Amino acid sequence: MSRRPRRPLRSPRPTSPQRPSRARRSLPAPTEKLHKVLARSGLGSRRDMEAAIASGRLKVNGVRAALGQRVGPSDRVVLDGRAVP
Repeated sequence: MSRRPRRPLRSPRPTSPQRPSRARRSLPAPTEKLHKVLARSGLGSRRDMEAAIASGRLKVNGVRAALGQRVGPSDRVVLDGRAVP
């Protein structure tokens, strides 16, 4: 009985360029509109908070806030000189 010659092993599949997995990608911090954050903290309704922003009573990180501005967990919000939690 003669043995058949062994086939040569196939070369491994060519590797594709590595992309970072979703877990490794740095995701931006989630942001929300300022008036929603303030209303949720119990300072007034969303409409009241929009009026406070428009009148210039709010500052975010030391700068006067604007309507529609988004804030994240690291932003410092001040209403009438008092920090908002």
